[in-house]
Amino acid sequence: MRSAMTATMLAAGLCLSLSSVLPMAHAGAAAARAEAKADAANPMADVIAQRAAALVTVKFVMVAGENERESEAGGIVIDPSGLILVSNFEMGGAPRGRESAQAKDIKILIGDDTQGLDAKVIGRDSELELAWIQLDKAPEKPLASITLPASGAAAAKVMPGQTLIGLDRMNKYFDRTVVGFKVDVGGVTRKPRDLIVPSGGNIAWIGLPMFTTDATFAGVSVVQMIGGDDEDMDMRSVGRVSGFDRAFKILPATTIAEATTRAVEAHKAGKNLGAEEPKKPADKPADAPADDMSGDKPSEPKP
Repeated sequence: MRSAMTATMLAAGLCLSLSSVLPMAHAGAAAARAEAKADAANPMADVIAQRAAALVTVKFVMVAGENERESEAGGIVIDPSGLILVSNFEMGGAPRGRESAQAKDIKILIGDDTQGLDAKVIGRDSELELAWIQLDKAPEKPLASITLPASGAAAAKVMPGQTLIGLDRMNKYFDRTVVGFKVDVGGVTRKPRDLIVPSGGNIAWIGLPMFTTDATFAGVSVVQMIGGDDEDMDMRSVGRVSGFDRAFKILPATTIAEATTRAVEAHKAGKNLGAEEPKKPADKPADAPADDMSGDKPSEPKP
């Protein structure tokens, strides 16, 4: 009798134990599935993990007239050999090729490096607001880089409402941490060139790489300056240059790839695409007319 009661009690205890453990096990499995699903639906973390290593810091000395100051800009490695894309404005460039400052003593900081690798500007495109920097010496091992579209490749279709992920590297004070941000596409322009227009204008700075949610390179943030011809000046005067007209745009990856090909080929041929480095203007005679603000050169005096 006692043994039968003992067996009955043990069986009841086992059932109670299982009834408390099984729901916990199911809950743990469900939590694991939910966590895995959340990780799979976190494109920003994925883009940072895949692309952060291609973001570098460009350190240089900016020279403007008699003044010099240390400066930094964000760069994007676009070739494992050490070809780096950077904002032309940040490197002292100005619209329509009028270079307002000179960048010298250029160093590229990669990862945790604090010393930097020597480099130089090999080309500029002031219309597209791009500049290219090349390491003086090939790196010991190929650098992490983003992949530009192949020459002649069709542009990836970007539609209003699509989400892009942008990356930025913070400064030394914040340990150069890479951060991501989301940008919703508001529209796409065809004139004066293909540009992606962010919805809400929430891009914080120029020269920042943008990616699709599957980590494909989509373009970089740029300033699209309104030109200096009569029609553009008329647009300025009617007061319609506001809001999305003035906000940062995104230059598509296909346009960047084509411009990069031109810059590299020009450099190999010993030619400059745009102005490689600003040159000090020659002293003008006292009676020479000053350049106007239109970007046109003063007419030559007639004999």
